[in-house]
Amino acid sequence: MTAWRQFLAVAKPYWQGDQRKRAWSLIALLVALMLLETQLAVMLNDKTGELTSALAGREADRFWSAVRACLAVLAFAVPVYAFYYYMRDAFSNGWRRWLTARFLDGYLGSRRYYEIGASGDVDNPDQRISEDINTFTGRSIHFMLIFIGSLMQLVAFSAVLWSISHVLVGFLVLYALA
Repeated sequence: MTAWRQFLAVAKPYWQGDQRKRAWSLIALLVALMLLETQLAVMLNDKTGELTSALAGREADRFWSAVRACLAVLAFAVPVYAFYYYMRDAFSNGWRRWLTARFLDGYLGSRRYYEIGASGDVDNPDQRISEDINTFTGRSIHFMLIFIGSLMQLVAFSAVLWSISHVLVGFLVLYALA
């Protein structure tokens, strides 16, 4: 619990401070893009299933139709994924810049840099601040988005399995809980 409180002490000011509108807007955009990515993954799953069935049935016309459908989904998915990764990195960089400025203000304010420099315990504190904040923001965003995306995919593909077999979903849930 202590680690969680420390995390919140560092992260919370960004989400509640002067950057909150931008932060929450970007998170909403990223979640919307993840929903779209999940839908595209389900569509691609359906199209590749059709492609596999056409191959197994040796149906050339059905196969080529499925190939075209897969390519159409991919043609739409690639720019969506690229935009998602761009916005994720832009969000992470914005948070990193804000947090770095905040920590450097604290480090440079009240002549703390003299106290830290005189003690000699820390080499290059400004560089360490920058690197640690980069790691903190990057990994925090990455973990949060992977968690949310995984939940979305779990729900979406559970619905796909449910449409195939209710019993199979029930068995898989029981197996996962056991």
